[in-house]
Amino acid sequence: MSNKLQQIIQEKVEALAAEITDLARAQVLEEVSAYLSGKGAAPAAPKAKRQKKAVKQAAPKATKKRRAKKAAPAARKYRKRRTGADIAKMAGQIQKHVAANPGQRAEQIKKTLGIATSEWLRPIGMLIATKKVKTRGRLRATTYYPGRK
Repeated sequence: MSNKLQQIIQEKVEALAAEITDLARAQVLEEVSAYLSGKGAAPAAPKAKRQKKAVKQAAPKATKKRRAKKAAPAARKYRKRRTGADIAKMAGQIQKHVAANPGQRAEQIKKTLGIATSEWLRPIGMLIATKKVKTRGRLRATTYYPGRK
């Protein structure tokens, strides 16, 4: 292409870009001023949020019977912070169980001892780190065996 043609194309592209920028800026200013003056609606929510709202609005409202059956919301229960002694005690229970029942998986041990997963992780991690319990396998297939005492 000739130099003159390239220059003409470049000027046209720059003019078009400037026009688009001006239009976008004007539109944004118009929407912001309408929103701030209270005459316009709020800017549109992102598509995902709009879909969730539509689903919520489409869901049937609970009848009086359903509302009557619902219990009052319980107070928020916070986990009690465990002391080192509590964790050590639970680790001892786990170690004794593993020694008596080698080769069990975590879910079996937790079910037998009545331990929640959130309470299980710290003591078993300590036992594995101190090599008092050995593991074989990975993830849910991990089995636990007694280590050194």
